[in-house]
Amino acid sequence: MATEPKSAAEPKKTTPAKSSGKSAKPAESVPELKSQDPKGADQSGLESRLSALESGLDAAEQRLAKRAAALEARIGAMEQRETSAPKVRMPAGLVDGMRQAIDRAADWIRHNPVTALILIVAFLLVAIFS
Repeated sequence: MATEPKSAAEPKKTTPAKSSGKSAKPAESVPELKSQDPKGADQSGLESRLSALESGLDAAEQRLAKRAAALEARIGAMEQRETSAPKVRMPAGLVDGMRQAIDRAADWIRHNPVTALILIVAFLLVAIFS
């Protein structure tokens, strides 16, 4: 009947030696933990790790404070630039007038290329000798 599954009605057989052996092992390990000095190497190791973490946190806080101050300074500089920039109001129709002037100059250069060449040479001579 090896192929038949065990039914829940059959009671499990346990030996008292196995159950007492399992409970005895944790009891033996507890005195080992108590025998260690709580202020020994484990305590000093934890304290050194804690102090290292605290110093790392302090350094990170200082870096974040410096970065926040730098960002605040940049924001202040940008706000100051925005307020100090002069606002120039162009008269109405100025853009259209400039476009018309450029169109007239282009037409004049197309009709009088020699005069345009003379003007260009004159401007270059003035720029060189001034």
